[in-house]
Amino acid sequence: MVGGEGHQSLITNGCGHILTVPHIVVDGDQATGRSYALNIRWDAGAGRFWVARVSANTWRWVRTPEGWRIAERVNASLDGTAEHRDMLAAPTRSGR
Repeated sequence: MVGGEGHQSLITNGCGHILTVPHIVVDGDQATGRSYALNIRWDAGAGRFWVARVSANTWRWVRTPEGWRIAERVNASLDGTAEHRDMLAAPTRSGR
């Protein structure tokens, strides 16, 4: 996906992603975190950047012999859907 034409055209035309620092709960060799992500795009016609998307992220990491690795990332647009807002609730010790 990252190397595809659609994603590369966003980058070429001025697009960036900003992820907030996640709130993380570590439980042994597993960890869960919650954060926001913003997709910001350049609008050449208006001469400014604009926020194209704000999303919630749930991250799950596992500790391996090589260090912490991402096991899963769920990303959902904050479009008013209660389920997507709930993704930002503080994780519990069970990771969910």
